[in-house]
Amino acid sequence: MEKIILFRVPVISRYGMASPLVKLLTRSGVKKIQPLPVINGIACNIPKGMEDKIFRDMPDVLAVEDNVRIKLRPVKIDGKWPYFGTFDEGDQLIPWGIAKIGAHKVWEVSRGKKIKVAVIDSGVDLDHPDLRGNIKGGVNILEPAEKPDDDNGHGTHVAGTIAAEDNNKGVIGAAPTVNLYAVKVLDRSGEGSLVDIIKGLEWCINNGMQVVNLSVGTDTDKLSLRKAVQKAAERGVILVAAAGNDGTNNSVDYPGAYPEVIAVGAIDKRGRISSFSSRGPEVTVVAPGSEVYSTFIHQSYQRQSGTSMAAPHVTGLISLMLELNPRLKLPQVMQVFKNTCRRLPGLSAEEQGYGLINAEKIFFRH
Repeated sequence: MEKIILFRVPVISRYGMASPLVKLLTRSGVKKIQPLPVINGIACNIPKGMEDKIFRDMPDVLAVEDNVRIKLRPVKIDGKWPYFGTFDEGDQLIPWGIAKIGAHKVWEVSRGKKIKVAVIDSGVDLDHPDLRGNIKGGVNILEPAEKPDDDNGHGTHVAGTIAAEDNNKGVIGAAPTVNLYAVKVLDRSGEGSLVDIIKGLEWCINNGMQVVNLSVGTDTDKLSLRKAVQKAAERGVILVAAAGNDGTNNSVDYPGAYPEVIAVGAIDKRGRISSFSSRGPEVTVVAPGSEVYSTFIHQSYQRQSGTSMAAPHVTGLISLMLELNPRLKLPQVMQVFKNTCRRLPGLSAEEQGYGLINAEKIFFRH
């Protein structure tokens, strides 16, 4: 079975593992060893029933965890996702979500210029006319020799809400001049693994990402994921994650449930909590997440719903903030949200956190 082994003492570096450790692991039957320096651990295959031997032979082992599978849980609209189609030149839409948070009203002050934003997801359509000018790089964690091109659509949709260009065509994102990086950890069917996400976070740390959008998650708390998130936060990376689409109380997904992460719930056009949006004390803020128009694969546009669609609104807004103050850290961002978010009537704190993000209040405080 594929497992993650974490160690108590430093044994892994970005240059690999010490030879004695490799030999010890091999003697214990461990195969397909992949170093995970960011968490001082490894991914590997352990023969069934051999975990006790691992702990017995290696007292410095902190934990052995399953490499759980991660799968997107999209929310359909009337049972389908209709294409929004193509746009004629001069026909550019400000999506309702961008208008709802007031991002378009602060573009005269900030557009997120050159802020490094990573989308850890299914990749991005690298040829999309509304995105390609802002895409500055990335990595394909699943197939390192391949480009991080999107073959699912989810990552491209997320990317458009953050960074679709102001090019007189299509849609426009919350921060239309950021430097966008595609980190592909999910395959064509929207599936990946915990190890893939950890590797994606490590790439973001090593490549100086300032904001990372994680519209992916799991309902299982894993020490390995927690450590990767903590390491990213220690390095100053601001992490934004979807709260989850369980639509019940106390159901915020990980990594959104960690205190180092901004967990985003979803609202609809009327300012009501979206029926699918996960609730819980870990929810930080809410943003538009129902019937959101954005970019999609094959250079098209689509309407989708989910807290996956809400999170990139927050990522975009933070990017706008960082252009004016690149030294902003998570505690400061949290305080800004606490002071500026609009509390929505009829919603509890566990449904909306601090409330709906509000760009105008942040940039033009009265």
